Amino acid sequence: MTHDILKTYLRLLCLILGVLLVAILAARVTGQLRFPPSILAWSSERDRNYEIYVLDLTTNTLRNISRNPYRDFEPVWSPDGLLVWESFRPNPNDVYLTAEIYLWDSRTGEVTNVTDHPEMDHSPVWSPDGRLTWMSERDGNKEIYTLDMESGEVTNLTQHPAD
Repeated sequence: MTHDILKTYLRLLCLILGVLLVAILAARVTGQLRFPPSILAWSSERDRNYEIYVLDLTTNTLRNISRNPYRDFEPVWSPDGLLVWESFRPNPNDVYLTAEIYLWDSRTGEVTNVTDHPEMDHSPVWSPDGRLTWMSERDGNKEIYTLDMESGEVTNLTQHPAD
C-alpha cells in the first residue's frame, strides 16, 4: 500500500514538473518570459561600497554596472530584460544624498537615471504590465509613483496629503 502511494505521488510530481516545463517553454517562445535568464544581478560591497554587479553565466563575465561612489542596491529585473535599482547620489539642492532609480538595459548596456528628481525615489518594483513602480517623496510626503516605459508618463498612484 505504501508503495502504491509513493508511485502515485511520483506520477503527480512528474505531471506537475512536465506542465511547469511546458508553461516555461511556451512563455519563452511567445515572448512572455523575456528577462535574460543567463544574467544574475545583485548588490555587493566587494569594492568597499555597495554596487550593482551582473554576471553573464554564458560568458562568465562579471561587471560592475553602477560605478557610483555612493550606495547602490535592490536590483530588480523587468519582464523584458531591464534592470532597475536604487542609487544614492548627491542632491543638487541639499548637502545630503538623495535616492534615484537607475536602469540598465541588458541588450545595449546603457545606464539611465529614470526618476531624475531632487527628492527621494526608492524601492523600485515592476508591475505585471511592465510599468516601473516606486516610492517617492517628491510631493513632500511618501507616495507611490509609476512610470509607463513606452510613453514616459509618470503617475502618482496614491495622491495622499500626508505620510
